[in-house]
Amino acid sequence: MEELKQNFLKKLKERIQNCTINSKKLREDECYDEAKLEIIKINIYEIFQTLFSATQKKVLQMKAGNPNLDERECFTKEYLLTFDKIPKNWADNYQKAKEREMVEVYYVEEVKLATAKEIKELFLSCIE
Repeated sequence: MEELKQNFLKKLKERIQNCTINSKKLREDECYDEAKLEIIKINIYEIFQTLFSATQKKVLQMKAGNPNLDERECFTKEYLLTFDKIPKNWADNYQKAKEREMVEVYYVEEVKLATAKEIKELFLSCIE
């Protein structure tokens, strides 16, 4: 479990650092909208980083009540549920923005959803 945590969080941290660098370069080039999208990606990475820790605490509490619990299996199941719960509002906002032709909102929600999907795929690759 510790190896999964270190590996996954390291990869998230690398992505956060890359987005920070990209955002800075884009601002220097006066590409403010693109820089804003990089900041949004950072926020999504940080949300799922926080959810990783929260899920870990939840599973440890569950294991305290049930010592036979398979911690890694339970953690994987619980953490994957966050990828259904959290992006649901983003998907709803994405659809509404698309219907109303709210281009900026549409792209923001699209970036959030794509980043969440990327994080989920990253997590799945770490548990294999």
